[in-house]
Amino acid sequence: MSRRVRTLGRVLRATSLVAAGFATILASAAPAEAKHRSVRCQIKDGVTVARQGEKRVISREGVEEDPYGPPTSVWACRRKDRRPVFLNETPAGYTLHISSVAFTSRSVAYVESGYDTACAKYDGPTPRCTYERVVSYDLRTGTLRAVAQDTSADFVLSSQGWLAFPTTLDAAGRRGLAVVDRRGYRVVDAVGDVDPASVRWSGATLRWTRDGAAQSVAVR
Repeated sequence: MSRRVRTLGRVLRATSLVAAGFATILASAAPAEAKHRSVRCQIKDGVTVARQGEKRVISREGVEEDPYGPPTSVWACRRKDRRPVFLNETPAGYTLHISSVAFTSRSVAYVESGYDTACAKYDGPTPRCTYERVVSYDLRTGTLRAVAQDTSADFVLSSQGWLAFPTTLDAAGRRGLAVVDRRGYRVVDAVGDVDPASVRWSGATLRWTRDGAAQSVAVR
């Protein structure tokens, strides 16, 4: 075998070893990188209270000392490889319960309720000591989009973060329809009997059925 052939053989073997080394490094780094990406949507000592796919809502009790209890903060993620965004925090001494969580591609909404511990200690669970409302937030920025006080949990969330929900019009129990958007709370149907199951968003258009007839309104 000529010297040239032997030299070429050594070069090829060295190249193969280098390539194998790079492959090993990449193979070991890939799982670590994937693991790092998968755990970014976390808050230390936080508890996931709702999730849909990669979207999450997380709550965390504060560490501040207060005779009536620490504050509770709420965070959310659009994707598991994104850091959580801050949504809200209760004052110290207030309890927090999150329910009826709804997600869209860009927004999250839920019912938040609780009571003032100090108030309830002396007055009991009276309306003065309790609170309940529906809130919606932008999942990317954490910006508050809409707030609806004293509403039912039967809300429907739009991708823009607006809320639609049935409302009682009269003592006969006829159902109307209200929305909360950038203009605040307003009733969009106070005429007939709205079917709550028919209420849905189509982009920025709210659609529903009243007395069997299709209705719609643009909400921006």
